[in-house]
Amino acid sequence: MREYKINAWALPKIKQFRTYIDIGAHKGNTAIPYIEKFKRVYAFEPNPETNKFIPNSIKMFPYKLGDIEKETVLYADEGKKQFSVTQKTLDSFLFDNIDLIKVDVGNSELDVLMGSVNTIVRWHPVVIFRNDLVVDFFKELRYNIKKHDSDWIAWNE
Repeated sequence: MREYKINAWALPKIKQFRTYIDIGAHKGNTAIPYIEKFKRVYAFEPNPETNKFIPNSIKMFPYKLGDIEKETVLYADEGKKQFSVTQKTLDSFLFDNIDLIKVDVGNSELDVLMGSVNTIVRWHPVVIFRNDLVVDFFKELRYNIKKHDSDWIAWNE
């Protein structure tokens, strides 16, 4: 996912700029540009080879997010590398005032969102994501949904 997509599609839907959560932050490319825009920027990236590039101005969490908490394996570099990681749920962090969530974690987006239901229901953030399988999740929450190119945006009015 690219910065211009967040700027063009997600930011116009946001009413307040308190907390942005970047799930699947990689090296921070979709988190760094928003340090000045939001009061808080949190990045989740379990890959130790990429998360070390996320600057200290962003609160980085080295966890994989999913629907349950467990120890698991992260496969990177097309399966050539493996890392033991801790998987947590976004709901377990009890963040508040969340206005934007970006989820770009390959085929695990539904699992991430299942572990984020309470957070989403409580704060009604704008969510930008890639996976078509997540559309029904947001329909059940009565979110508006729109596809832009290969990405989706979900927002609650």
